[in-house]
Amino acid sequence: MLDLFPPSLSEPRMPVSVARGSPAAAGANRIFPVSAAELCPSDLTAWRTLRHTLDYRGEGRRKQLRFRRDSQTYLTLLEELLCGSGLPS
Repeated sequence: MLDLFPPSLSEPRMPVSVARGSPAAAGANRIFPVSAAELCPSDLTAWRTLRHTLDYRGEGRRKQLRFRRDSQTYLTLLEELLCGSGLPS
């Protein structure tokens, strides 16, 4: 039966993970063995571009998390970085 209402907050929740790719692809490696040669990226430039994009987005998320955890310290460090980038005295 389809449950139309979300579970109450008192019920324990299962951890959720988010990954790139399809769930079918994640389970496929258990059915069909994959060799190391098949895992090597065929287009290195495209792979590096993708990694750079993901790293850039990840850095933004890390900065947001640091700000939410301790905004005063984050802003102090940011201010020191900004004010300290001038000419040496």
